[in-house]
Amino acid sequence: MTYDLNRHIGRLLTEEPFWAALSCRLPKIACNKIPTACVAYNTETEKMIMKYNPDFFGQLSAVHVRGIIKHEFFHIIFDHCTTRGEKENQMAWNYSTDLAINSIIGKAELPTKWTRTVTNNGKESKVVCQPLFPQQEGTDWEFLDWNRTSEYYYSHLRDKVKDSGGSGTFDGASEAHDEWAEDNPIAKEQVKDAIKKAAKEAEAAKQADSDAAVP
Repeated sequence: MTYDLNRHIGRLLTEEPFWAALSCRLPKIACNKIPTACVAYNTETEKMIMKYNPDFFGQLSAVHVRGIIKHEFFHIIFDHCTTRGEKENQMAWNYSTDLAINSIIGKAELPTKWTRTVTNNGKESKVVCQPLFPQQEGTDWEFLDWNRTSEYYYSHLRDKVKDSGGSGTFDGASEAHDEWAEDNPIAKEQVKDAIKKAAKEAEAAKQADSDAAVP
């Protein structure tokens, strides 16, 4: 049976009121054309959405699904989806944003590796992928610190990572970020509004739980 994120999202975010509130504002759409997941701007509906590959999500535990959702939503929170056009080396910026976000989430909530099918010269093959983390051996970010900003990582990677390639096979960053709403004022306002309302709802839920706990 094909994995349907919409059937699992409520249970996954039960204890995460902010993420749950933000999730309600982003339609989730299954898409086999992307390797993992991405947040994107739907030009037809003029709304931000989240796309996910059901085959990829079907490989993951509930904890890792929640981590991937957080990863994509952090791209929205940090305004990565609307600012990439300002960077000369977009591949390096892709990697930099993922390094910054994964530093926050941590290894426990993200999968260590997964497989995906790639096609080269008409031939399909399985490739083992892994998420990006600072200090990964054999990478351009092997000696970079944990828990730093995207700008920090970009300053170190912009002259090392090829704009059309990259270092190693990781999370398909270039493909997963291709539909960001770069320099789109409508998308920027939608993002700000969604975050503001999600924070307000999360605070209200927290207060309601606190009131309910009072004897």
